[in-house]
Amino acid sequence: MKNDKQKKKKINKSKKQNKYRALSLVLTSSLVIAPLTAPLSFYLPGGITASAAILDAEILSNITSSNNSGTTTANRWAADGSSQNVDFTISGSELIGGSVITSGTKQAVLAIPNELNGRVSPNGAAQIDTNVTLTVSDLTFLTGTLNAVNDLSTLLTNIVGGSLGSLTGVNLNLTTVNQKIDALNNLQNFGSAQFTSTATLSADGSYIQANIDDGLGLVLAQNVSSLLQDLKAAVDALQASGTSLPTNIIAGTINAALLPVKGAVDTAINLALPLVGLGGAGVNQLADASVLGSTTVTIPTTVVSPTSLSQNLDAKFVGTVVKADVIDVGLINTANGVSNIYYSGTAVVVAPPVVTGTSGNSTTGYTVTGTATAGNTVEIRNASGTVLGTAVADGSGNFTITIPQGQATASESLNAVAKSGANESIPTP
Repeated sequence: MKNDKQKKKKINKSKKQNKYRALSLVLTSSLVIAPLTAPLSFYLPGGITASAAILDAEILSNITSSNNSGTTTANRWAADGSSQNVDFTISGSELIGGSVITSGTKQAVLAIPNELNGRVSPNGAAQIDTNVTLTVSDLTFLTGTLNAVNDLSTLLTNIVGGSLGSLTGVNLNLTTVNQKIDALNNLQNFGSAQFTSTATLSADGSYIQANIDDGLGLVLAQNVSSLLQDLKAAVDALQASGTSLPTNIIAGTINAALLPVKGAVDTAINLALPLVGLGGAGVNQLADASVLGSTTVTIPTTVVSPTSLSQNLDAKFVGTVVKADVIDVGLINTANGVSNIYYSGTAVVVAPPVVTGTSGNSTTGYTVTGTATAGNTVEIRNASGTVLGTAVADGSGNFTITIPQGQATASESLNAVAKSGANESIPTP
């Protein structure tokens, strides 16, 4: 029985609201009620591609990253220690179904490759462009305002329905208040937001992070503050007037009925406004209740190239957007938002060895002597590249290599190769 009563109340309430909106489109000869229109022009995201986030902490799908270094595998930067300004861009779309993470800070993260640790630093604030929806039920600081506005809507529905008398000859302009109420009711579809966030290098130099919640909370709060102030002004201006003695009486009755309800709206808004000021609890609530749609984060950096590379380096950066208080850079590095800066290695020239003597035969084996750069390893190889003997050139550059018996024939063509680390010389016949 209790549930049936509650259902009936909800149905009646819905009917009243629908009736109010329908009647607000009517224009009588004496009553001016403008049509309900959208109060603000919001840019809402378009089509959304469904895709799961790769990491549990990611709050966007289809995350990609890129940079404007202009380097490719065929167009590499020199490993000369020079500094270059590079912007990294991280992009993603709304995570269908929403994130399962209930706590943490929304932030963009750029993981720095180990080879460039200590060589990458922020070069200004990160720029964030996003589309936002809000979970209004989480905005407890607005509960009083929403309830008061709902009471006002119910009263206006009754007034338009003639509960306080015929409205013929009564002027009551609802245009502005309709717009502001509609804006509040559609707060969940906030739309686009652009703001900056300080880019910070981690203490160990392994990543750069940009806090999204801080800037987003302030942008949302500023917009909500303006919306509430506009709504308050519209409600305060709500006033009926008559065109004759009888209609003046009805207008007076309407104004008397509106007075306490308008006062309740004003009181609720006055309580909510400080909460969306700097440091107010509403700022954090707005940030926490926000769901990111299509998002692009640009992080400007300065990158100092490495030096003395013995081979080419594909420096792998990984960008993503997560909701977490602690950054696990090892986990971030497994994400899909990869972009590279390509560096060319400096070829190390190893001097070929000089063979000064060969003695022995295939039965007893051979001894090869010669000179090479001190410390280099010298190998004797056959035509197929098999190493038959090896030695290290001494401090004077001399080496002696013994080829065991049966490993080479008298007429076989052999080569001597000097090696320094992973680099080696051209063969000496």
